[in-house]
Amino acid sequence: MRFSFYVCIILCVFITTSCKKGCTDPLAYNYNAHRSIDNGRCKYHNHVRIDSIRILNISDTDQNGVEWDEPFNWWDLTFDVYVGNDLIYMSDIFDVNFSSMGNDVFLDLSDENELKNDEWENDGYKIVFYDYDDPYVVPVDSAVINPFYYVGMKKNDRFLKKIKYKYRNVDLEFETYFSWD
Repeated sequence: MRFSFYVCIILCVFITTSCKKGCTDPLAYNYNAHRSIDNGRCKYHNHVRIDSIRILNISDTDQNGVEWDEPFNWWDLTFDVYVGNDLIYMSDIFDVNFSSMGNDVFLDLSDENELKNDEWENDGYKIVFYDYDDPYVVPVDSAVINPFYYVGMKKNDRFLKKIKYKYRNVDLEFETYFSWD
């Protein structure tokens, strides 16, 4: 009799502690992976935006090994940003010398409102870098980055504020900084 009483107590404690209410939607920024019953109080970001890009390295030669803008030691960098298949931003032209560069190239984009992504849960950003030689634009490299990581447990694991992109031994390496609203 005493044994069954203790089993009932333990069972009741287990059931009441395992059925805690909270936000159970991983798309919400107040998601709690340790809750099993949704309380209807999930809060969501409306959009994410790119605030800046820091280019750490990019190939200074084309696929034939010829330097961009040879015989010069610099080239005109420009880039486009896509969300899905939609072009949302075309950059200005930047004079860059990556082969003798001692520092990285920092591009402040905080005033560029078109870099908002309202479809962040479905689409990340595609960034395509170009060498600009008037009137020609030659693609150099590209990358797809997604600042939302679906399976992260904590807010900072899912809604990334910085992504460092480096794909294996490829020359393209950059950091992208985001803000969430």
